[in-house]
Amino acid sequence: MQAEEERPRQTGDQPVFLSATALERAGIEELQGYRAALLAELPRIDAEIDAKRNRRGAANALFKF
Repeated sequence: MQAEEERPRQTGDQPVFLSATALERAGIEELQGYRAALLAELPRIDAEIDAKRNRRGAANALFKF
């Protein structure tokens, strides 16, 4: 069991990353769950990048002389 100060904490929308020590102490199932959670975030990140690129492109087209 991890000590309280080594457990990942989420603050607002900030991502939670495990320290090297926490990764070393985590079990296989915990690591697999952590990996799955990180991989699940990738489509959301990609969608946000695409949306921002689209907005930038629209703004550039609007203000292009």
